[in-house]
Amino acid sequence: MLVISKVSVSVLKAAFEAADTCATTAGRSKGGWVRLAKVQGSAAAPYVIAIRPVSTERQYQFSCGCPDYLYRKSKVPGACCKHMQRFFQESTTTPGSFWFYKAGKAFVETTQALVRGRVEVPVPCHEESEAA
Repeated sequence: MLVISKVSVSVLKAAFEAADTCATTAGRSKGGWVRLAKVQGSAAAPYVIAIRPVSTERQYQFSCGCPDYLYRKSKVPGACCKHMQRFFQESTTTPGSFWFYKAGKAFVETTQALVRGRVEVPVPCHEESEAA
C-alpha cells in the first residue's frame, strides 16, 4: 500500500513534475492545480483530486472536491479525505475505482516506480486523448 505521508519530498517532486508535464488544458485549473483523478462520490458530479506546488513548508498540496475535505479536512495541514486515501493506495489503480487524467496516470506510475526502487521511471505521458 502506498501511504502518501510516508513518501519522500523527492518522490513527490518527481511525480508532480511527471504529472505537470503530461497535464492537458482539461487537466489544469486555476491556482496552479493539476487534476489527477475523478471519483464518483455521493454527489451527482464526481469529485476531483488534484495537486499543486506551494511555497510553504508543505511543498505540495493535495485537494479533493468532496464536502468532507473542502469544509473540514482542508483546514488541517496534511489531512486527507477517504477519496484521497484511496487514491494513494496501490489498489486504487485498478480500472473502475478512479478515472485518471493523463497527469494522474503519470503521477501514480512515477510514484510507484520510485517507491518500489525501480531505476527506470516509466515514460510519463500516455498518448490517449483526454476530455474534461
